[in-house]
Amino acid sequence: MAPVCYPVYNLYGRESTYAASISPVGARISLFPRMRLQPSFETDMGIVFSTRDMPIDDSAKLNYMFSFGPGIQLFSFHNTAARLEYVYRHISNAGSGELNPGVDQGVFRLTLSKILH
Repeated sequence: MAPVCYPVYNLYGRESTYAASISPVGARISLFPRMRLQPSFETDMGIVFSTRDMPIDDSAKLNYMFSFGPGIQLFSFHNTAARLEYVYRHISNAGSGELNPGVDQGVFRLTLSKILH
């Protein structure tokens, strides 16, 4: 069976969609926790609620998401760190809607953190 393509743009003007998400399940594993340079791997799972079907009509208002990716963290002092990671994220309704187009996203993320005592 040949794949079916669906447009993901609005044909009739502007329309806003509001959504909220939560990722209550997740973990980050760091290798070499006592070293200044720490490779890491992160993963999480959650859900997305929206005010209308997302990303296209006839899909679903409730979608599921998961993400994972590698990273590297550099500690400059005892309480300051920088982490660079690549995160791949997938969002879809897992077949619960009439259509299930899914959305994939790849992001480089830079996080600067300072631990306050």
